[in-house]
Amino acid sequence: RQLWDGEAAIEAVTYRHLLSMRAGLKDYYDDRTNWLYRQVMGSTRDVEPLEFLLHQDHAFLFPPGGTTTVPAGAPGAGSTVQRGAYSTNGFALVGLALAGALGLADWADLDQRALAWGDRLPADDATRFFGRGTCLSYRGVARQYTGPAAGRGRFLEISNHSCLNSFTGGNIGAAPRDVARFTHAAYSGGGDAPLSPAS
Repeated sequence: RQLWDGEAAIEAVTYRHLLSMRAGLKDYYDDRTNWLYRQVMGSTRDVEPLEFLLHQDHAFLFPPGGTTTVPAGAPGAGSTVQRGAYSTNGFALVGLALAGALGLADWADLDQRALAWGDRLPADDATRFFGRGTCLSYRGVARQYTGPAAGRGRFLEISNHSCLNSFTGGNIGAAPRDVARFTHAAYSGGGDAPLSPAS
């Protein structure tokens, strides 16, 4: 609420809205000033989640949980559907809220791997969620690149930049085996599934 001061719509946002991308929040890609990129490109500076969120565009794309009508000519034309828009900002909010609910003094202490698996975490799972520091400071992480630089037509290596670029928004390093195992467990159902059918 304090981060989105002045936006009454924030009062209607629920965790389910945030997790299902139906909150109507903008993504950091919607920031025309490219504030995040200007801070992290060519720099080892960590942009903390609160700082990251403070510099976002807090206007809403649509009311939280809003609906729309499928236009003519599209499959399901005329039907009412829920609106959605991807937002890393929503994941960051959930992460900070979880850290607070768990009584953590530092958001970086949030054990995202344990949250994902619960007590079903495989003993040999090597997944890691990046926090502060450069990507090269994490053992076993492949070199990192970003898309072609404007006007240069080549990819830029960012391995020596801060790896804290998407707290709780998929900032993850995982072996294919671990990704496949979690995906199978999440969607196959049964008693070992980390996600309940209600989720």
